[in-house]
Amino acid sequence: MKKFFKPYLIAILLFSILSVTILSIYRASVINNLENKKRIVDSSWLNIFINCSKRIVLLENLNSIVKSKNINVGDLNILMSKYRKYQNIYKSQCTLDFVKLEYDLNNAYLKIKDALKNDTICKSTRNNPLYDLEINDEKANFAIEKYNNQVLNYNKYISIFPNFIFAKNHGYVKRKYFNIKYGLKNDDPVIKSKESPDWAKGMDTL
Repeated sequence: MKKFFKPYLIAILLFSILSVTILSIYRASVINNLENKKRIVDSSWLNIFINCSKRIVLLENLNSIVKSKNINVGDLNILMSKYRKYQNIYKSQCTLDFVKLEYDLNNAYLKIKDALKNDTICKSTRNNPLYDLEINDEKANFAIEKYNNQVLNYNKYISIFPNFIFAKNHGYVKRKYFNIKYGLKNDDPVIKSKESPDWAKGMDTL
């Protein structure tokens, strides 16, 4: 009887060893891919953050100009101070709080831009204080599109079974999208996030 079961026990043992080995190799591959995709997302986010930091400097320069013209800048100074205070936190990764801050800053910028549109200082391209900000808008929006696509790729990869198990065990989590565009009117990101239906919450949608 023992001789009869011995080949089956050996086969089961070999199958178990092979299965564990394959799973271990696949797990290592998933973790490696997650780390590479995360690195790409982090690099893209840093590019956006650098553009945001440059934008703050440009807004500060614009603020000094509009003050001399008695243009109401609203909460611009408060918003810029908040950015400076929390910039080291915002640098790590995209959060809804940061997107909301950039949304408010962009709205303040649009109001100033509208107030200056007929001003003589803006009729000359050479001296136009909005020129550098508009160039920054283009660069930032291109970087945002690239970042969101990479986040989508990363989040989808995490969502696949059994990838999400390995991801959770090793501390990998989905990343937030940066869902506003500079120089344009946007929906409030906080309200927009609350309006998502239950089935769509946490889904990878832009």
